[in-house]
Amino acid sequence: MEFRIKAFVGPISVLGAWRSQIPSTIVVALTPDLGLVPVTSEFHQDLLGLLGAGYERGNEAIKQWGTQASKGCALAYLSADCIADFYSDGIQYAYAWINQQPAEGDLFINDALRLVGVMTAPGQREMQAVDLFRYEDTESWAAASILGEALSRARRAVPVFIGKLKHWAGECVGITVRREAAKALGEQGPAAKEAIPALAESARTDPDLYVRQDAIRSLGMIGRDAIPVLIDLMKTHADPLSRADAAKALGDIGSDARNAIPALRKALRDRDEIVRLLAGRALEKIQAA
Repeated sequence: MEFRIKAFVGPISVLGAWRSQIPSTIVVALTPDLGLVPVTSEFHQDLLGLLGAGYERGNEAIKQWGTQASKGCALAYLSADCIADFYSDGIQYAYAWINQQPAEGDLFINDALRLVGVMTAPGQREMQAVDLFRYEDTESWAAASILGEALSRARRAVPVFIGKLKHWAGECVGITVRREAAKALGEQGPAAKEAIPALAESARTDPDLYVRQDAIRSLGMIGRDAIPVLIDLMKTHADPLSRADAAKALGDIGSDARNAIPALRKALRDRDEIVRLLAGRALEKIQAA
């Protein structure tokens, strides 16, 4: 599995206080006492703004903030990329500070988590103990926290996810929030049919290709009620990849999408090869269903 993370870990009470100085701070609970702050690009920019000039190179800002913020507590910074499984070190390193003093020696993530107080069961590693693999990258940690906080205040999930299709706060995190919201609506299936207009708008206007792709896939997962929108997207979307995604989504709906057959046949003459290919495959799936 791929796994990419850059994050601080420390006492939740300490991390929560960072918001007054670093507005983009997002705190995710790992245990009742320990939390994780994803070091998103927005967090890093805010941190550089707080510390001032001289910290633009390497991890100097991270080290300075770790020293400064660990007063009276233990704090760790974790960085990993492409860890293959629970047992591989992969490409990773960590820093740790205890009451503003850096831990000595080269640290891996498990070492740093142990220093901040993560407890393990027999045969368990620290990364497993706090379920550090629950999300695949830094932005996903941040997005999950944003969506989770919004859901905790809502009576129904679908309106929350519809609203988050327009989450623009923070470029990288905003994209991930919009993607996760679109995917969550698809997972609701036909029960999310009220989201069809919002998903259609995202499919047409979102500047990010992957958000558009996830919106179109979710329209397909909603099914029959989304067929007219998917036909229109396949016929008129300016982006050939989005037209192709719409064709594929129609095919995934199966026999319920038989009224899309004329439009799919017309798409066999689309000027883009991938659209023609996926329209042909969709026709085969619908006619065979």
